[in-house]
Amino acid sequence: MKKITLTAFVAAMTGLLIFTGCQKDAPLKTLNPNLSQSYSYNTTFYQNALMRGGDNTPFNNQLTDAGANLGRLLFYDPRLSINNTVACASCHKQQFAFADNLPVSNGVNNNKTIRNTPAIINAMNKSVFFWDGRVNSLETQTGLPIQNHREMGLEQTDVLAQKLTPVSYYPGLFTQAFGSPDITPARISMALAQFVRSIASSQSPNDLGMLSGDAQKGQTLFFGKFQCGHCHTGENFGGAPLPNFGPYGGGTIDSGGNSTQLTVMPNTSNIGLDVVYSDQGTQAITGVKTQNGYFIIPSLRNVALTAPYMHDGRFATLSDVIDHYSNSIMAHPDLDPFLYQTNFAQGFVTSSTGQPVRMNISTQEKQQLIAFLNALTDQSLLTDPKFSNPF
Repeated sequence: MKKITLTAFVAAMTGLLIFTGCQKDAPLKTLNPNLSQSYSYNTTFYQNALMRGGDNTPFNNQLTDAGANLGRLLFYDPRLSINNTVACASCHKQQFAFADNLPVSNGVNNNKTIRNTPAIINAMNKSVFFWDGRVNSLETQTGLPIQNHREMGLEQTDVLAQKLTPVSYYPGLFTQAFGSPDITPARISMALAQFVRSIASSQSPNDLGMLSGDAQKGQTLFFGKFQCGHCHTGENFGGAPLPNFGPYGGGTIDSGGNSTQLTVMPNTSNIGLDVVYSDQGTQAITGVKTQNGYFIIPSLRNVALTAPYMHDGRFATLSDVIDHYSNSIMAHPDLDPFLYQTNFAQGFVTSSTGQPVRMNISTQEKQQLIAFLNALTDQSLLTDPKFSNPF
């Protein structure tokens, strides 16, 4: 038998480690963006005074065309992942209103995300982010998926700057956006935040006053009999913005992209999906016992495009979602007070508890509600070139 010396063994293992290390980065096709086309990112939605009531734009990261343009390239660039295979756009797909069409998404190395990918339209009007509402800064939110080991895997963010600095077009784009070619994790997050804020949806049939007969009836049911607007409120049909998020009132971020940790989560709710939640939701972030199974109240804009639904993607269709509210709300001890029978019937929240409401939505009413929800779809968003892949 041939003997293997210690030296030979070490050399062989070293070669194996080097080879394995080389496999970390997948082959990357040449990415040549079209930089000749410029777009205006200060959209009508962004300028709308009604929507600006919840503007989360911080003083030190105002939306500019140069910043949003840089953010668009970063959003679609797979170099933001550890092995050059996953971009932000891999999960947030334009054709699905920047959501995904899977219950959970595919991250690096075939890892699955732990929750459904939410749509990111009209993010400038939101006060908290992620399904559990863990951060209140979009600048923080855009950086965290890059570092997440399941999603993009670049836990050491300085590595990202090293990857992007040699790319011919990035130093110039960072100069246009921020005044110097320095590429830092904070600037990457800020550019991504500018682009995400610019992704605006305000041209649905409902916005344009073009509702069909069934959609009009569904709208009446939505705001009337079934009181869906109690939670899905405002221009975004989602959780209401925090009162202190006035125009340009979102505060600032530090060089690490950090934001203030919240202890009471606005815009989150337990809608009785389970009696026992395997995912604790907001409670896992705040430690508040009465926030078990609380998750963000999502915007319903473009909801017809963002299936499957809920934090775990359990419902495949809007019909399934309506069936849940119709007759399947569970009697969880932390159920949103409004979803108790007595409170729902009276139209306001009291301190009483009881059995979950049973809305008993008829087949015809369901069809009318779905017609209204379909009328919240902004088709122009799906093909707008300023939000599309530049590579």
